[in-house]
Amino acid sequence: MSKKSRLTITLDERLLKEVDLLVDGNKIRSRSHAIETLVRHGLTPRVTEAVLLAGGDREQTYALNRDSGRPLLAGTIEDLRAAGITTVFICGGRNNQAIQDVFGDGADFGISLKYIEEEKNMGTAGALTLVEPEMSGKSIVVIHDDVISEIDFSDVIEFHIAENTQATMAVKPEFDEERYGQVMLHGNKITEFNARGSKGISIVNLGMYVLTQEVLQGIPRNSYSKLETDVFPGLAANGELSGFVYQGSWRNVSRG
Repeated sequence: MSKKSRLTITLDERLLKEVDLLVDGNKIRSRSHAIETLVRHGLTPRVTEAVLLAGGDREQTYALNRDSGRPLLAGTIEDLRAAGITTVFICGGRNNQAIQDVFGDGADFGISLKYIEEEKNMGTAGALTLVEPEMSGKSIVVIHDDVISEIDFSDVIEFHIAENTQATMAVKPEFDEERYGQVMLHGNKITEFNARGSKGISIVNLGMYVLTQEVLQGIPRNSYSKLETDVFPGLAANGELSGFVYQGSWRNVSRG
């Protein structure tokens, strides 16, 4: 066998291993489905980075809660990796070390994990100002550590790119749900964002977003701020917040 042939076989084996890492039997059902997904990603402007908001000043992170016998973050990583995400920034505050003890640098999970250190609790928005200088792309996925869903992040990313707004929020119709942020929708645009819902049918925030670097750059540095109260209402008022409507399985483990 020639040297060139041996090299080709080695490269093919590596590619197949990468493809097989995407197969979870659920969202990515088979090797052919994984290849189809990779091709689709290749034809679309790529978003390859994500942020996990993993606790801040909480004593424990929900990322390490067990779901079906394994940490919640393991499933989140699989979902993000299937959508073409290669790097996840962990904003865990005091919980960073506990997460790192379990997941390390992410190599064993087929992804790169980078831990963002906060000298003080900066809130869900303030923490993102520490991520922004590390970004290599123009947009980034942001997800809270306490959500479980079957959402396809590829769909959310493609929607975000097509909408061409500064931010996209995954939302879901719910009945009598007062515990989560509620939005008012006009077409695909969120026209109003409220930190809490109300009685009746609500369109609620699922804690999953795609934000442009411009959004992160607009957050005040070195101060405490929250996405829910200090960022999203302004984006909605300016027509820069789109709503990706999702009607599948979703659960917030912090709310039971």
